[in-house]
Amino acid sequence: MTDQPPKISVITPTFNRLDVLKRAVCSLESQSFPDFEHIIVDDGSTDGTGEWLSALTDPRFRGYSFSENRGANTARNMGLEMAKAPLVAFLDSDDEFLGDRLQSVFQTFEGGLDIDLIISSYFRCERGKMRACVNAGGSVTPDQLERSLVGYTLAIAGSAISARKNLLLDAGGFDPSLKRMQDRDLLLRLARDNSGRSFAYLSDTPDWTKHDSEDAISGSFVGYATAFNALIERHPNLETGYRDLVLYNFARRLMKALRQGQLAMAWREFRQSRRTSVLGVPLQRLFSAYLNGRRQRRSFAQGHTLQDVGESADQKTVKPRAASHGT
Repeated sequence: MTDQPPKISVITPTFNRLDVLKRAVCSLESQSFPDFEHIIVDDGSTDGTGEWLSALTDPRFRGYSFSENRGANTARNMGLEMAKAPLVAFLDSDDEFLGDRLQSVFQTFEGGLDIDLIISSYFRCERGKMRACVNAGGSVTPDQLERSLVGYTLAIAGSAISARKNLLLDAGGFDPSLKRMQDRDLLLRLARDNSGRSFAYLSDTPDWTKHDSEDAISGSFVGYATAFNALIERHPNLETGYRDLVLYNFARRLMKALRQGQLAMAWREFRQSRRTSVLGVPLQRLFSAYLNGRRQRRSFAQGHTLQDVGESADQKTVKPRAASHGT
Protein backbone atom coordinates (compact mmCIF):
# COMPACT_ATOMS: atom_id res chain seq x y z
CA MET A 1 0.00 0.00 0.00
CA THR A 2 1.47 3.35 -1.03
CA ASP A 3 1.46 6.43 1.15
CA GLN A 4 -1.30 8.92 0.46
CA PRO A 5 -0.14 12.30 -0.91
CA PRO A 6 -0.54 15.32 1.36
CA LYS A 7 -3.61 17.50 1.03
CA ILE A 8 -1.62 20.74 0.52
CA SER A 9 1.87 21.52 -0.74
CA VAL A 10 3.46 24.73 0.53
CA ILE A 11 6.25 26.16 -1.64
CA THR A 12 8.95 28.50 -0.35
CA PRO A 13 11.80 29.88 -2.47
CA THR A 14 14.72 31.26 -0.48
CA PHE A 15 18.07 32.90 -1.05
CA ASN A 16 20.41 33.81 1.81
CA ARG A 17 17.58 34.34 4.29
CA LEU A 18 18.25 31.57 6.78
CA ASP A 19 17.47 33.81 9.77
CA VAL A 20 13.92 34.57 8.64
CA LEU A 21 13.42 31.22 6.87
CA LYS A 22 13.45 29.57 10.29
CA ARG A 23 10.47 31.74 11.27
CA ALA A 24 8.57 30.68 8.14
CA VAL A 25 9.26 27.01 8.86
CA CYS A 26 8.17 27.46 12.46
CA SER A 27 4.85 28.87 11.26
CA LEU A 28 4.29 25.65 9.29
CA GLU A 29 5.19 23.48 12.25
CA SER A 30 2.50 25.27 14.26
CA GLN A 31 -0.33 24.76 11.77
CA SER A 32 -3.61 23.37 13.07
CA PHE A 33 -3.90 21.46 9.78
CA PRO A 34 -1.19 18.74 9.79
CA ASP A 35 -1.65 17.10 6.38
CA PHE A 36 0.79 19.15 4.32
CA GLU A 37 4.26 19.12 2.83
CA HIS A 38 6.58 22.11 2.83
CA ILE A 39 8.90 22.30 -0.17
CA ILE A 40 11.77 24.73 0.39
CA VAL A 41 13.81 25.50 -2.71
CA ASP A 42 17.21 26.96 -1.87
CA ASP A 43 18.18 29.23 -4.75
CA GLY A 44 21.95 28.88 -4.41
CA SER A 45 22.30 30.33 -0.89
CA THR A 46 25.74 30.76 0.65
CA ASP A 47 24.61 31.32 4.26
CA GLY A 48 24.26 27.69 5.33
CA THR A 49 20.65 27.29 4.20
CA GLY A 50 21.35 24.04 2.34
CA GLU A 51 23.01 22.45 5.35
CA TRP A 52 20.20 23.57 7.64
CA LEU A 53 17.58 22.10 5.32
CA SER A 54 19.38 18.75 5.17
CA ALA A 55 19.23 18.57 8.98
CA LEU A 56 15.41 18.86 9.16
CA THR A 57 13.93 15.66 10.58
CA ASP A 58 10.20 16.21 10.04
CA PRO A 59 9.36 14.22 6.87
CA ARG A 60 6.79 16.86 5.86
CA PHE A 61 9.65 19.28 5.11
CA ARG A 62 11.51 18.74 1.84
CA GLY A 63 14.51 20.76 0.73
CA TYR A 64 15.94 21.18 -2.75
CA SER A 65 19.03 23.23 -3.55
CA PHE A 66 20.20 24.85 -6.78
CA SER A 67 23.97 24.92 -7.21
CA GLU A 68 23.73 28.57 -8.31
CA ASN A 69 21.26 31.41 -8.03
CA ARG A 70 18.58 31.05 -10.72
CA GLY A 71 15.88 33.43 -9.49
CA ALA A 72 12.88 33.17 -7.20
CA ASN A 73 10.41 32.35 -9.98
CA THR A 74 12.51 29.43 -11.22
CA ALA A 75 12.64 28.21 -7.62
CA ARG A 76 8.86 28.53 -7.29
CA ASN A 77 8.35 26.57 -10.50
CA MET A 78 10.69 23.85 -9.27
CA GLY A 79 8.63 23.60 -6.10
CA LEU A 80 5.48 23.38 -8.19
CA GLU A 81 6.95 20.48 -10.17
CA MET A 82 7.90 18.72 -6.94
CA ALA A 83 4.50 19.23 -5.28
CA LYS A 84 2.63 16.02 -4.52
CA ALA A 85 -0.64 17.60 -3.37
CA PRO A 86 -3.50 18.79 -5.59
CA LEU A 87 -3.59 22.09 -3.69
CA VAL A 88 -0.66 24.50 -3.53
CA ALA A 89 0.05 27.47 -1.27
CA PHE A 90 3.02 29.83 -1.49
CA LEU A 91 4.99 31.21 1.44
CA ASP A 92 7.86 33.62 0.88
CA SER A 93 10.82 32.94 3.15
CA ASP A 94 10.49 36.25 5.01
CA ASP A 95 6.76 35.79 5.70
CA GLU A 96 4.82 33.52 8.06
CA PHE A 97 1.46 31.80 8.12
CA LEU A 98 -0.93 32.24 11.01
CA GLY A 99 -1.89 29.02 12.73
CA ASP A 100 -5.11 28.30 10.82
CA ARG A 101 -3.98 29.28 7.32
CA LEU A 102 -3.88 25.79 5.83
CA GLN A 103 -7.06 24.71 7.62
CA SER A 104 -8.90 27.72 6.18
CA VAL A 105 -7.54 27.10 2.67
CA PHE A 106 -8.49 23.44 2.68
CA GLN A 107 -11.99 24.07 4.01
CA THR A 108 -12.61 26.80 1.42
CA PHE A 109 -11.51 24.60 -1.47
CA GLU A 110 -13.55 21.67 -0.19
CA GLY A 111 -16.59 23.72 0.84
CA GLY A 112 -18.56 23.30 -2.38
CA LEU A 113 -17.58 26.54 -4.09
CA ASP A 114 -16.59 26.32 -7.74
CA ILE A 115 -13.14 27.87 -7.23
CA ASP A 116 -9.58 27.07 -8.23
CA LEU A 117 -7.86 30.08 -6.66
CA ILE A 118 -7.85 31.76 -3.24
CA ILE A 119 -6.34 35.15 -2.44
CA SER A 120 -5.89 35.63 1.29
CA SER A 121 -5.95 38.86 3.26
CA TYR A 122 -2.98 39.50 5.53
CA PHE A 123 -1.25 41.57 8.17
CA ARG A 124 1.72 43.65 7.10
CA CYS A 125 4.51 44.37 9.55
CA GLU A 126 6.39 47.49 8.47
CA ARG A 127 8.75 49.48 10.67
CA GLY A 128 7.26 47.94 13.78
CA LYS A 129 3.67 48.78 12.84
CA MET A 130 1.07 46.17 11.95
CA ARG A 131 -1.33 46.99 9.12
CA ALA A 132 -4.29 44.87 8.03
CA CYS A 133 -4.63 44.44 4.27
CA VAL A 134 -8.15 43.06 4.00
CA ASN A 135 -9.99 42.27 0.79
CA ALA A 136 -13.74 42.15 0.48
CA GLY A 137 -14.73 38.51 0.87
CA GLY A 138 -16.49 36.36 -1.68
CA SER A 139 -16.18 34.84 -5.13
CA VAL A 140 -15.11 37.00 -8.06
CA THR A 141 -15.31 36.50 -11.79
CA PRO A 142 -12.20 36.66 -13.98
CA ASP A 143 -13.25 40.12 -15.21
CA GLN A 144 -13.65 41.39 -11.66
CA LEU A 145 -10.27 39.97 -10.73
CA GLU A 146 -8.63 41.61 -13.73
CA ARG A 147 -10.17 45.00 -12.97
CA SER A 148 -9.04 44.77 -9.35
CA LEU A 149 -5.49 43.88 -10.42
CA VAL A 150 -5.28 46.71 -12.96
CA GLY A 151 -6.83 49.21 -10.56
CA TYR A 152 -4.68 48.12 -7.60
CA THR A 153 -7.82 47.74 -5.50
CA LEU A 154 -6.78 44.27 -4.41
CA ALA A 155 -4.28 43.45 -1.65
CA ILE A 156 -1.94 40.82 -3.07
CA ALA A 157 1.52 39.43 -2.43
CA GLY A 158 3.17 36.10 -3.11
CA SER A 159 2.15 34.46 0.15
CA ALA A 160 -1.50 35.38 -0.42
CA ILE A 161 -1.92 32.89 -3.27
CA SER A 162 -3.31 29.36 -2.91
CA ALA A 163 -4.49 27.42 -5.95
CA ARG A 164 -5.16 24.05 -7.47
CA LYS A 165 -1.91 22.70 -8.83
CA ASN A 166 -3.30 21.91 -12.28
CA LEU A 167 -4.46 25.53 -12.67
CA LEU A 168 -0.93 26.78 -12.10
CA LEU A 169 0.64 24.17 -14.35
CA ASP A 170 -1.79 24.96 -17.17
CA ALA A 171 -0.84 28.64 -16.86
CA GLY A 172 2.86 27.82 -17.10
CA GLY A 173 3.70 28.81 -13.54
CA PHE A 174 5.68 31.96 -12.77
CA ASP A 175 7.54 33.84 -15.49
CA PRO A 176 11.29 33.38 -14.78
CA SER A 177 12.13 36.57 -16.69
CA LEU A 178 10.28 38.77 -14.18
CA LYS A 179 12.05 39.95 -11.05
CA ARG A 180 9.07 41.91 -9.72
CA MET A 181 5.29 42.00 -10.22
CA GLN A 182 5.40 38.25 -10.88
CA ASP A 183 2.37 37.65 -8.66
CA ARG A 184 0.29 40.22 -10.51
CA ASP A 185 1.44 38.77 -13.85
CA LEU A 186 0.42 35.25 -12.83
CA LEU A 187 -3.00 36.35 -11.59
CA LEU A 188 -3.63 38.39 -14.74
CA ARG A 189 -2.85 35.32 -16.86
CA LEU A 190 -5.13 33.17 -14.73
CA ALA A 191 -7.96 35.68 -15.05
CA ARG A 192 -7.59 35.82 -18.82
CA ASP A 193 -7.27 32.04 -19.26
CA ASN A 194 -10.35 31.34 -17.13
CA SER A 195 -12.67 33.95 -18.60
CA GLY A 196 -16.29 32.94 -18.41
CA ARG A 197 -16.37 31.24 -15.02
CA SER A 198 -16.29 32.28 -11.38
CA PHE A 199 -13.11 30.63 -10.24
CA ALA A 200 -11.48 32.85 -7.58
CA TYR A 201 -12.31 33.50 -3.94
CA LEU A 202 -11.15 36.47 -1.84
CA SER A 203 -10.77 35.67 1.83
CA ASP A 204 -11.52 38.59 4.15
CA THR A 205 -9.81 37.02 7.16
CA PRO A 206 -6.05 37.70 7.44
CA ASP A 207 -4.28 34.36 7.75
CA TRP A 208 -0.63 35.30 7.25
CA THR A 209 1.85 38.05 8.05
CA LYS A 210 3.97 39.87 5.50
CA HIS A 211 7.28 41.14 6.86
CA ASP A 212 8.95 43.89 4.85
CA SER A 213 12.60 43.09 4.15
CA GLU A 214 15.39 45.50 3.28
CA ASP A 215 16.38 43.39 0.26
CA ALA A 216 12.85 43.15 -1.14
CA ILE A 217 12.73 44.34 -4.75
CA SER A 218 8.99 45.03 -4.80
CA GLY A 219 9.16 47.80 -2.20
CA SER A 220 11.60 49.99 -4.12
CA PHE A 221 10.53 52.62 -6.64
CA VAL A 222 13.85 52.26 -8.45
CA GLY A 223 13.19 50.51 -11.74
CA TYR A 224 9.42 50.62 -11.31
CA ALA A 225 8.78 52.27 -14.69
CA THR A 226 10.66 49.59 -16.58
CA ALA A 227 9.08 46.74 -14.60
CA PHE A 228 5.53 48.11 -14.87
CA ASN A 229 5.93 48.73 -18.59
CA ALA A 230 7.16 45.15 -19.05
CA LEU A 231 4.08 43.86 -17.23
CA ILE A 232 1.72 45.80 -19.49
CA GLU A 233 3.60 44.62 -22.59
CA ARG A 234 2.91 41.04 -21.50
CA HIS A 235 -0.80 41.86 -21.26
CA PRO A 236 -1.63 44.11 -24.23
CA ASN A 237 -5.34 43.94 -23.45
CA LEU A 238 -4.62 46.12 -20.41
CA GLU A 239 -3.24 48.93 -22.55
CA THR A 240 -6.18 48.82 -24.93
CA GLY A 241 -8.86 48.36 -22.27
CA TYR A 242 -7.47 50.35 -19.34
CA ARG A 243 -5.11 52.91 -20.90
CA ASP A 244 -5.85 55.79 -18.52
CA LEU A 245 -5.87 53.51 -15.51
CA VAL A 246 -2.45 52.12 -16.43
CA LEU A 247 -1.02 55.64 -16.72
CA TYR A 248 -2.80 56.64 -13.50
CA ASN A 249 -1.03 53.88 -11.57
CA PHE A 250 2.36 55.08 -12.74
CA ALA A 251 1.51 58.72 -12.03
CA ARG A 252 0.34 57.72 -8.58
CA ARG A 253 3.69 56.13 -7.81
CA LEU A 254 5.47 59.25 -9.02
CA MET A 255 3.35 61.44 -6.76
CA LYS A 256 4.02 59.17 -3.79
CA ALA A 257 7.76 59.50 -4.36
CA LEU A 258 7.41 63.28 -4.55
CA ARG A 259 5.42 63.39 -1.30
CA GLN A 260 8.20 61.39 0.36
CA GLY A 261 10.79 63.89 -0.81
CA GLN A 262 12.36 61.52 -3.32
CA LEU A 263 12.60 64.19 -6.02
CA ALA A 264 15.65 62.84 -7.82
CA MET A 265 14.27 59.32 -7.90
CA ALA A 266 10.90 60.50 -9.22
CA TRP A 267 12.62 62.49 -11.96
CA ARG A 268 14.78 59.50 -12.97
CA GLU A 269 11.76 57.20 -13.15
CA PHE A 270 9.81 59.74 -15.20
CA ARG A 271 12.71 60.08 -17.63
CA GLN A 272 12.95 56.31 -17.81
CA SER A 273 9.23 56.07 -18.51
CA ARG A 274 9.62 58.33 -21.54
CA ARG A 275 11.78 55.61 -23.12
CA THR A 276 9.17 52.88 -22.62
CA SER A 277 6.56 51.70 -25.09
CA VAL A 278 3.49 52.18 -22.87
CA LEU A 279 4.30 54.82 -20.27
CA GLY A 280 6.20 57.14 -22.59
CA VAL A 281 3.71 60.01 -22.76
CA PRO A 282 4.10 63.78 -22.22
CA LEU A 283 3.58 65.11 -18.72
CA GLN A 284 0.30 66.80 -19.72
CA ARG A 285 -1.09 63.47 -20.99
CA LEU A 286 0.03 61.76 -17.81
CA PHE A 287 -1.80 64.34 -15.71
CA SER A 288 -5.07 63.99 -17.65
CA ALA A 289 -4.80 60.19 -17.42
CA TYR A 290 -4.31 60.52 -13.67
CA LEU A 291 -7.62 62.34 -13.31
CA ASN A 292 -9.51 59.94 -15.58
CA GLY A 293 -7.87 56.86 -14.10
CA ARG A 294 -8.66 57.92 -10.56
CA ARG A 295 -12.36 58.13 -11.41
CA GLN A 296 -12.21 54.74 -13.14
CA ARG A 297 -10.46 53.17 -10.17
CA ARG A 298 -13.10 54.48 -7.80
CA SER A 299 -15.84 52.95 -9.92
CA PHE A 300 -14.04 49.58 -9.82
CA ALA A 301 -13.59 49.79 -6.08
CA GLN A 302 -17.32 50.39 -5.56
CA GLY A 303 -18.00 47.05 -7.21
CA HIS A 304 -15.51 45.08 -5.15
CA THR A 305 -13.96 47.23 -2.49
CA LEU A 306 -11.29 46.68 0.12
CA GLN A 307 -11.59 47.39 3.81
CA ASP A 308 -7.93 48.37 3.53
CA VAL A 309 -5.77 48.12 0.44
CA GLY A 310 -2.26 46.79 0.21
CA GLU A 311 0.91 46.57 -1.83
CA SER A 312 1.20 49.76 -3.89
CA ALA A 313 -2.00 51.29 -2.56
CA ASP A 314 -2.51 53.39 0.54
CA GLN A 315 -2.75 51.62 3.87
CA LYS A 316 -4.12 52.47 7.28
CA THR A 317 -2.78 51.36 10.62
CA VAL A 318 -5.47 49.24 12.22
CA LYS A 319 -5.89 47.03 15.20
CA PRO A 320 -5.43 43.42 13.98
CA ARG A 321 -8.40 41.19 14.46
CA ALA A 322 -8.01 38.20 16.71
CA ALA A 323 -6.17 35.34 15.01
CA SER A 324 -4.11 32.41 16.15
CA HIS A 325 -0.41 32.91 15.39
CA GLY A 326 1.86 30.40 13.78
CA THR A 327 4.85 30.89 16.09
